Amino acid sequence: MKKYLYIVVASLSIVTLIAFKKHQQVVSNHEHTSIIANMEEQRIDSLMAQGEGVMQLLTTNAAYSDLRVANIRLAPKSYTSWQTMPGGHMIIVTAGEGYYQSKGKKIVKIRKGSRIETVPGLYHWLGSSPSSKLEYISITNKKATNIINSHENVTKAEYLDAEHAASVK
Repeated sequence: MKKYLYIVVASLSIVTLIAFKKHQQVVSNHEHTSIIANMEEQRIDSLMAQGEGVMQLLTTNAAYSDLRVANIRLAPKSYTSWQTMPGGHMIIVTAGEGYYQSKGKKIVKIRKGSRIETVPGLYHWLGSSPSSKLEYISITNKKATNIINSHENVTKAEYLDAEHAASVK
């Protein structure tokens, strides 16, 4: 019985050693890995948002990946301009409350835990509520030269409509 136990243990040890060695080889073949040590925050300019906001890029413009990820923070009463993403847009709200609207559709109240996915090129905007910041992870895919296309500013009336629609529900 001990003989069989030794054989099983030895076999498992050899399999584990081989798997570890293969993993080591794969990791060592990735010479172009990006390590971002200092993820600085950038102010969002007035062409992209009304109010105050900061963006922290979580991925680089590396040639080998089309995925673009950023952490966005909007102060209370701040909102993006109308925008489209040629690669589509996924929004994952990580803190606060706010609003989301696709052109011609009803305003949706969003909060921590909300997740929104848009099709490529969908006209939309989002922003924080008057009394809360809005923080979210923005994920898109670089399908064209521009990752994001900012269009006209969301008007004060459109933002107030969002505020009113959220208070009615």
